Amino acid sequence: MRKFEHGAIRLGLVHSRKGKYVSDETLNRRRKRIRRNRAILEHCIAINELGQEYTLQQLAELSVSNPEIRRAELMTRIAGFDAVAQSLGQIGVFYTVSAPCTTLKKRNEPPRILRRLQHLREWSHEEIKQVFP
Repeated sequence: MRKFEHGAIRLGLVHSRKGKYVSDETLNRRRKRIRRNRAILEHCIAINELGQEYTLQQLAELSVSNPEIRRAELMTRIAGFDAVAQSLGQIGVFYTVSAPCTTLKKRNEPPRILRRLQHLREWSHEEIKQVFP
């Protein structure tokens, strides 16, 4: 799959005006896999010690498999780490690490936007150096 995506990027199928993050083919495969998994989970039944029956899909919707619950759990953890940091007289910092812009080489932005992106990259590197000397 990675080789396929790399090829799609090199062919220009993934860029700011087409598939921003993945190729259309990969997106379609993922959607089909999600539908297939959902159908399987809807047909599997779990019975607990009280004799209650639930489909595995119902149970999955109540767990961190559900993106909404996963997001809420992440926010709760962030708030908890921030509270612990503050109680220790420190500052909680949360970073999101993502792929560099160079991954998607086909860029059609005007030069003024590219300059702004370069300034943002420089700023983020300076901030990281201050936090992690």
